Amino acid sequence: MTEKVLVKPAYTTWKSGRGRIERVDNASGEIMCPVEVPAEYRTVTKRVMKSGPSTRKETIPAALKWSRDA
Repeated sequence: MTEKVLVKPAYTTWKSGRGRIERVDNASGEIMCPVEVPAEYRTVTKRVMKSGPSTRKETIPAALKWSRDA
């Protein structure tokens, strides 16, 4: 059984460059634009039991040894 697991959620960050929405960083004078970073997923393979755990009762006959010395 395989399953997609979220490793890192999506987020938005500011990077230098030009875009539709931008702002000027007053400290450095760079033009910054928001960038959407996609989520990261990992595929995990799991082993699953076909049936649940169970018990069974099994009778084992006793091993007897007869002696004629008595």
